[in-house]
Amino acid sequence: MRMKRIRDFTIGVMVGALLLSGTMVYASGINVEMVSLKFFFNNSEKIMPADQHSFIYKGRTYVPLRYMSESAGQSVQYDKNNKAVYIGTPKEGTVTYLENMRNLSVNYSSAGYTHVLLGNGETESNLGEKFSHGIIASATDSETYYSVHTYFLDSKYKRLKGLIAPLSLWNYRPGSKDIGTVTIKDGKDNLLFKSGEIPSDLTSPIPIDLDLSEVSLLKVDITVDTITGGKSGGFAIFDARLIQ
Repeated sequence: MRMKRIRDFTIGVMVGALLLSGTMVYASGINVEMVSLKFFFNNSEKIMPADQHSFIYKGRTYVPLRYMSESAGQSVQYDKNNKAVYIGTPKEGTVTYLENMRNLSVNYSSAGYTHVLLGNGETESNLGEKFSHGIIASATDSETYYSVHTYFLDSKYKRLKGLIAPLSLWNYRPGSKDIGTVTIKDGKDNLLFKSGEIPSDLTSPIPIDLDLSEVSLLKVDITVDTITGGKSGGFAIFDARLIQ
């Protein structure tokens, strides 16, 4: 190890440079200890690029963020306008929540209802998570309820994302192995997504993440099954959103 006096830099600029490129920027009056470290990720050594450096300053070790993230299999994205760094999941494009999209048509049975979530995040899943966006589906008597929502996308959207989960009411009533299903198709009835049977005691949400780059018409088919006694806690597609 060797001590090196670094000149003509500010800590803010230095950290910014290290975040993305690992390039050193110099300043006066600050002593750092340049170190040559070996880094192992899941027991596999990853060699740091020659133009990037780790160092110790005031007892703390500094390592380029991009090197660490990418070595761990995570991408790094820098949003210059908002001065934000995204690690792993990149920043989404413009978001339109599905409840704000106009239905081109809605076909449904009379035994239940679907409605949107809006407001203060007061709708809760069986896992205790609260959401302020999404579509709730619930049956009101002993019949199976279905609805088909059709949306005109005009090929403007890249992805559809959301989470399917039972409502919290299921935590207070007898469970069911099948409270309903969600099926999503394009305008030509090509299958894009099928949830399968949704159990009332789901231990993690069912994710939806669909490529819509060539989809101009979207059909969301929701079926809700009731339990003995005609009661259903229903479920929701929480945080359902279209991303441009």
